[in-house]
Amino acid sequence: MVDSLYLLFLNRQWNLFFQIFQFFLLNENISKPKSAK
Repeated sequence: MVDSLYLLFLNRQWNLFFQIFQFFLLNENISKPKSAK
């Protein structure tokens, strides 16, 4: 029971981290062409 709850918590933390990472990655890809122009 404790293990499954801990894994669920880790999974949520990882999903949040991944979403933030993707967001910054998208911002980098969008801002690069603008600065090139």
